[in-house]
Amino acid sequence: MLYCAHKNIRAWAAILFNANRSNGVQQVNKIKPQGGAKSRPKPEYDALPLVYSCSGCSSAAQLANSLAVRLDRERLAEMSCIAGVGGNVQPLVRTAQSGRKVVVLDGCALHCAKRCLEQHGISASAHIDLSEAGVRKRFHKDATPEEDRRVWESVVLPEVARLNPLENAAPETAQETHRSGG
Repeated sequence: MLYCAHKNIRAWAAILFNANRSNGVQQVNKIKPQGGAKSRPKPEYDALPLVYSCSGCSSAAQLANSLAVRLDRERLAEMSCIAGVGGNVQPLVRTAQSGRKVVVLDGCALHCAKRCLEQHGISASAHIDLSEAGVRKRFHKDATPEEDRRVWESVVLPEVARLNPLENAAPETAQETHRSGG
Protein backbone atom coordinates (compact mmCIF):
# COMPACT_ATOMS: atom_id res chain seq x y z
CA MET A 1 0.00 0.00 0.00
CA LEU A 2 2.81 2.39 0.85
CA TYR A 3 4.36 1.75 -2.55
CA CYS A 4 1.06 2.63 -4.28
CA ALA A 5 0.73 5.80 -2.24
CA HIS A 6 4.29 6.73 -3.16
CA LYS A 7 3.55 6.13 -6.86
CA ASN A 8 0.41 8.27 -6.61
CA ILE A 9 2.32 11.11 -5.00
CA ARG A 10 4.94 10.94 -7.74
CA ALA A 11 2.23 10.93 -10.42
CA TRP A 12 0.52 13.88 -8.78
CA ALA A 13 3.80 15.78 -8.54
CA ALA A 14 4.53 15.07 -12.21
CA ILE A 15 1.18 16.59 -13.16
CA LEU A 16 1.76 19.72 -11.11
CA PHE A 17 5.37 20.37 -12.05
CA ASN A 18 7.01 20.46 -15.46
CA ALA A 19 10.77 20.53 -15.57
CA ASN A 20 12.02 23.17 -17.95
CA ARG A 21 15.04 21.27 -19.25
CA SER A 22 16.51 24.23 -21.10
CA ASN A 23 17.32 26.17 -17.92
CA GLY A 24 16.64 23.63 -15.16
CA VAL A 25 13.90 25.76 -13.55
CA GLN A 26 10.74 24.11 -12.22
CA GLN A 27 7.55 25.73 -13.47
CA VAL A 28 4.16 25.20 -11.88
CA ASN A 29 1.34 24.44 -14.30
CA LYS A 30 -1.57 26.77 -13.91
CA ILE A 31 -4.45 24.56 -12.89
CA LYS A 32 -7.82 26.20 -13.41
CA PRO A 33 -10.41 25.13 -10.83
CA GLN A 34 -13.49 23.58 -12.38
CA GLY A 35 -16.55 25.77 -12.11
CA GLY A 36 -14.58 28.81 -11.01
CA ALA A 37 -14.83 30.58 -7.67
CA LYS A 38 -18.61 30.93 -7.94
CA SER A 39 -19.29 27.17 -7.75
CA ARG A 40 -19.68 26.98 -3.95
CA PRO A 41 -23.16 26.20 -2.61
CA LYS A 42 -23.95 29.87 -1.96
CA PRO A 43 -27.67 29.84 -1.00
CA GLU A 44 -27.15 27.67 2.07
CA TYR A 45 -24.49 30.07 3.36
CA ASP A 46 -26.12 33.42 2.53
CA ALA A 47 -28.06 33.64 5.80
CA LEU A 48 -25.01 32.81 7.89
CA PRO A 49 -22.64 35.37 9.37
CA LEU A 50 -19.23 35.75 7.79
CA VAL A 51 -16.28 34.71 9.93
CA TYR A 52 -12.76 36.10 9.63
CA SER A 53 -9.79 34.98 11.66
CA CYS A 54 -6.25 35.78 12.46
CA SER A 55 -3.94 33.10 11.11
CA GLY A 56 -0.53 34.25 12.29
CA CYS A 57 2.30 32.04 13.47
CA SER A 58 1.48 31.71 17.18
CA SER A 59 -0.56 28.99 18.84
CA ALA A 60 -3.31 31.51 19.60
CA ALA A 61 -3.46 32.70 15.99
CA GLN A 62 -3.67 29.17 14.63
CA LEU A 63 -6.35 28.33 17.18
CA ALA A 64 -8.36 31.34 15.96
CA ASN A 65 -8.04 30.05 12.40
CA SER A 66 -8.98 26.51 13.41
CA LEU A 67 -12.09 27.73 15.23
CA ALA A 68 -13.15 29.80 12.20
CA VAL A 69 -12.69 26.80 9.91
CA ARG A 70 -14.80 24.73 12.30
CA LEU A 71 -17.59 27.34 12.24
CA ASP A 72 -17.55 27.11 8.45
CA ARG A 73 -17.47 23.31 8.28
CA GLU A 74 -20.31 23.01 10.79
CA ARG A 75 -22.28 25.59 8.77
CA LEU A 76 -22.56 28.02 11.65
CA ALA A 77 -20.81 30.77 9.67
CA GLU A 78 -19.19 31.20 6.28
CA MET A 79 -15.45 31.72 6.47
CA SER A 80 -13.98 34.32 4.16
CA CYS A 81 -10.42 35.46 3.54
CA ILE A 82 -8.97 38.15 5.81
CA ALA A 83 -5.74 38.24 3.78
CA GLY A 84 -7.80 39.19 0.72
CA VAL A 85 -9.55 41.97 2.65
CA GLY A 86 -6.24 43.24 4.00
CA GLY A 87 -4.75 43.00 0.50
CA ASN A 88 -7.66 45.01 -0.94
CA VAL A 89 -8.78 42.19 -3.25
CA GLN A 90 -12.06 43.69 -4.45
CA PRO A 91 -14.28 40.57 -4.67
CA LEU A 92 -13.31 39.71 -1.08
CA VAL A 93 -13.77 43.30 0.11
CA ARG A 94 -17.25 43.33 -1.49
CA THR A 95 -18.12 40.10 0.34
CA ALA A 96 -17.02 41.67 3.63
CA GLN A 97 -19.07 44.80 2.87
CA SER A 98 -22.19 42.83 1.87
CA GLY A 99 -24.10 43.73 5.04
CA ARG A 100 -23.98 40.27 6.57
CA LYS A 101 -23.13 39.88 10.24
CA VAL A 102 -19.39 39.50 10.82
CA VAL A 103 -17.62 37.40 13.44
CA VAL A 104 -13.92 38.14 13.95
CA LEU A 105 -11.60 35.77 15.80
CA ASP A 106 -8.27 37.32 16.79
CA GLY A 107 -5.59 35.34 18.56
CA CYS A 108 -4.18 38.21 20.58
CA ALA A 109 -4.57 41.84 21.58
CA LEU A 110 -3.02 43.09 18.33
CA HIS A 111 -6.43 42.47 16.68
CA CYS A 112 -4.98 42.10 13.16
CA ALA A 113 -8.13 40.57 11.62
CA LYS A 114 -10.37 43.24 13.13
CA ARG A 115 -8.05 46.00 11.87
CA CYS A 116 -8.05 44.60 8.31
CA LEU A 117 -11.83 44.92 8.26
CA GLU A 118 -11.82 48.38 9.87
CA GLN A 119 -9.62 49.64 7.01
CA HIS A 120 -12.68 49.10 4.81
CA GLY A 121 -15.22 50.55 7.24
CA ILE A 122 -16.45 47.15 8.42
CA SER A 123 -17.32 46.66 12.09
CA ALA A 124 -17.53 43.22 13.64
CA SER A 125 -20.92 42.08 14.92
CA ALA A 126 -18.93 39.90 17.32
CA HIS A 127 -15.22 40.23 18.05
CA ILE A 128 -13.51 37.44 19.97
CA ASP A 129 -10.00 38.06 21.29
CA LEU A 130 -8.70 34.66 22.38
CA SER A 131 -6.23 36.27 24.79
CA GLU A 132 -9.22 37.67 26.71
CA ALA A 133 -10.48 34.09 26.95
CA GLY A 134 -7.24 33.03 28.62
CA VAL A 135 -5.49 31.60 25.55
CA ARG A 136 -1.74 32.03 25.83
CA LYS A 137 0.23 33.10 22.77
CA ARG A 138 3.05 30.59 22.25
CA PHE A 139 5.44 30.39 19.35
CA HIS A 140 6.55 27.12 17.71
CA LYS A 141 3.80 25.22 19.56
CA ASP A 142 0.16 24.35 19.03
CA ALA A 143 -2.72 25.32 21.27
CA THR A 144 -3.77 22.59 23.66
CA PRO A 145 -6.87 20.48 22.99
CA GLU A 146 -8.23 21.79 26.31
CA GLU A 147 -7.89 25.41 25.09
CA ASP A 148 -9.64 24.49 21.85
CA ARG A 149 -12.54 22.76 23.63
CA ARG A 150 -12.93 25.43 26.31
CA VAL A 151 -12.93 28.38 23.91
CA TRP A 152 -15.23 26.63 21.43
CA GLU A 153 -17.82 25.77 24.06
CA SER A 154 -17.65 28.79 26.36
CA VAL A 155 -16.86 31.65 23.95
CA VAL A 156 -17.28 30.90 20.24
CA LEU A 157 -20.58 28.99 20.25
CA PRO A 158 -22.34 31.45 22.61
CA GLU A 159 -21.21 34.45 20.50
CA VAL A 160 -22.43 32.89 17.26
CA ALA A 161 -25.72 31.90 18.92
CA ARG A 162 -26.12 35.47 20.18
CA LEU A 163 -25.96 36.76 16.59
CA ASN A 164 -28.90 34.65 15.49
CA PRO A 165 -30.77 33.25 18.50
CA LEU A 166 -33.73 31.83 16.54
CA GLU A 167 -31.52 29.89 14.14
CA ASN A 168 -29.30 28.43 16.85
CA ALA A 169 -31.82 27.82 19.64
CA ALA A 170 -33.33 24.46 20.45
CA PRO A 171 -36.62 23.99 18.53
CA GLU A 172 -38.86 24.43 21.60
CA THR A 173 -36.94 27.56 22.66
CA ALA A 174 -37.23 29.06 19.18
CA GLN A 175 -40.98 28.39 19.11
CA GLU A 176 -41.46 29.92 22.56
CA THR A 177 -39.50 33.02 21.52
CA HIS A 178 -41.51 33.29 18.31
CA ARG A 179 -44.84 32.95 20.16
CA SER A 180 -43.88 35.61 22.69
CA GLY A 181 -43.11 38.03 19.87
CA GLY A 182 -39.37 38.22 20.70
